[in-house]
Amino acid sequence: MAPEQEQTLYTLPRKFSRVFIPKFFTLILLSAIFYSGILLNLSFLSLRRAAESQAKTFSLGIIIALVILGIAINFVKAKTPIIFLQTKLKFSKHKSVPYAKIDVVEAKQNISDKIFRTYHIKLDKKHTLEGIPKTSDPGQITTYINQLVASAKQSQMNDNSQSQYNQNQYNQSSYSQNSYGQQNQYPKQNY
Repeated sequence: MAPEQEQTLYTLPRKFSRVFIPKFFTLILLSAIFYSGILLNLSFLSLRRAAESQAKTFSLGIIIALVILGIAINFVKAKTPIIFLQTKLKFSKHKSVPYAKIDVVEAKQNISDKIFRTYHIKLDKKHTLEGIPKTSDPGQITTYINQLVASAKQSQMNDNSQSQYNQNQYNQSSYSQNSYGQQNQYPKQNY
């Protein structure tokens, strides 16, 4: 049986160029530096020409494969919108954060955001929503997220108090059963 789908409240598209282009150039630059390091290390080794040629070709092939993989991953990430569900914020196929775990909602803009006319929203230390177009008002989006966070935290507090109430009811019923001569199956708690 398939798991139940949560209702989508809002979908926020990302600006593709802001998410993809900086990561693409960073990936190319780091790959060039890495390949240069490999070439430098190979020059210090005393290898025959054929072995050196094979090592260069093999390392270049691996780097090209990793660059293609990185480009594909970043392409998919850039195309994936930010989805507001009832209980969580989903920003990739397998990455989401429950509203109750969001600490701070803060809209910021760094240098690449200014270049691409976007901004990003910091949710906590690990999660940032990036590539949000300037056409979407940062104040409205942060207010919306804050409302969802407050609602989730209030709901969580209500659930916790309800489960505490249920636990107390269970403990009272266990105590009343024990008063009729049944043995208590729970260890005594010392306060």
